[in-house]
Amino acid sequence: MVTTVNELTMESAGNIGFRNREQIRYNILSTIQNTIELYSLKEKANLDFIFTRKDYSDYECLGDPIILKQIFLDIFNTIEAQSSDCLQR
Repeated sequence: MVTTVNELTMESAGNIGFRNREQIRYNILSTIQNTIELYSLKEKANLDFIFTRKDYSDYECLGDPIILKQIFLDIFNTIEAQSSDCLQR
């Protein structure tokens, strides 16, 4: 899975170089929830999620939540593509 995430991240980055990005304090669970909601707005979203965590207080991180969102969106799209391929066989 780590290899897949790394490949997806590099694929998504395209020609974005490695540079020091500003570190932002964010809540990782809130970021994941927002990403799921964003994905669910997609016209043909074929994945269902169950995310029942209500207390986000102890999940503060320092980093770049935009990259995290992109990684999750890429993973969701890959899962969706692979599951539709399996259904077509």
